[in-house]
Amino acid sequence: YGYPPGIGTGVRPVIDYLRTVAYLPQQDVFVIVDRATIKDPSQAKVWRWHMQAVPQVNGNTFRLQNPSGTYRCFGSVLLPVDAVLGVQSYVLGSTPGQVTSNAVTVTLPTGRANDVVVTVLQCTSAGAAPYTPTVTTTASTTNVIIGTTHVVVPLDETQAVRIE
Repeated sequence: YGYPPGIGTGVRPVIDYLRTVAYLPQQDVFVIVDRATIKDPSQAKVWRWHMQAVPQVNGNTFRLQNPSGTYRCFGSVLLPVDAVLGVQSYVLGSTPGQVTSNAVTVTLPTGRANDVVVTVLQCTSAGAAPYTPTVTTTASTTNVIIGTTHVVVPLDETQAVRIE
């Protein structure tokens, strides 16, 4: 996330970054907690979930699916509540004018150096209904509730994720 001193611009815009992923096999759910701190709060922080097909976005939720439509991932961005989701298309230089991939973009408002982004991805066959996850936070943990399962993610990387 940036260049070390003496290489390129020598700017490291990201001061701290930690991604924690917990997988719940019974629900086929991934809980992803990203903690990021940037040097310049006036700069935007953007996360991207890439895929080939055009994703569907509705508020803080999105859906990704394979080309045949037989499997889908339902995504929910639970935190921060002011994140804005969108869709971005990409064209490679070797294929001018032809979209080669797409992404769900998760853009955070400027003005904050620190953010925690909580995303839940449920990957299922096309006919399954998604869970409705909820989240609570404290100064030291993020607690994601999926059905009756609680995933407690400490924001301190020296502590372990707990599934209760």
